Amino acid sequence: MKKKVLAGLMAAMMTVTMAGCGSAAQSTAAGSSAAAGSEETAEGVKEITVAGIVFQDDQNMALMRKGYEDAVADAGAGVKLLEDNTNQDQSKETELINTYVSQKIDGIAIAPLNADASVASLKSAAESGLKITLTNIDLADSDFIVAGYTSDDHASAYQAGLDAAEIIKEKYGEEKVNVGIVQFQSLLPAQSGARVKGYTDAFDEAGINYEIVADQDGLNTDEALEKASGILNIQPGIKCICLCSRGRYTWCYRCGNKCRQTG
Repeated sequence: MKKKVLAGLMAAMMTVTMAGCGSAAQSTAAGSSAAAGSEETAEGVKEITVAGIVFQDDQNMALMRKGYEDAVADAGAGVKLLEDNTNQDQSKETELINTYVSQKIDGIAIAPLNADASVASLKSAAESGLKITLTNIDLADSDFIVAGYTSDDHASAYQAGLDAAEIIKEKYGEEKVNVGIVQFQSLLPAQSGARVKGYTDAFDEAGINYEIVADQDGLNTDEALEKASGILNIQPGIKCICLCSRGRYTWCYRCGNKCRQTG
């Protein structure tokens, strides 16, 4: 019975994470938790302990943490949440996962950093008995998780690129257009690269005559919008900006006098 309740809770943590909104709560480090494993409550019911892990402090991760908290609150008494942040550090992520395994908690909900290194550690944790849910990753092998949301970065960017290409063709026809890119290569190169490629693949398929004249890093929404504004000032001839931020607005592109946002 406990396994069914835990699996349901972990699924709820992922579901509420996608819909939740609000600010991040105070983090509780795995290593500082005195008794992280399951314990008996005053009513004699075995407490379920789950970890909610994000990888940085930004708007997107704040929403995820709020989702973790709301799911646990909805589950009621008998559920304890441990929160932590890997701060974009792969070795810290691995250490946290191993710490939670040694503390014998019941499950982990996480936004992983890497499809290879992260998944290897999480698979090992699953083999140790922890229930694993994850999000914000393109995952080929999902047999070891109990719930989660995977992301196809190329596909989402490709669809946005087709939309932008339609606007460009309507306004500029066969005229060559200058394109600026703001991405997050320094943070998550695989995800960032897939999004940029999805966008340019759509342009290529649509037959857009374009040249990339600016390519900069912008790790979160505010920084990305600032970089995009700077590109427009330096390159006034730009007709389109591909903006890949790690915040609420995943894609924003500007084509002439038309602007659309998705995400």
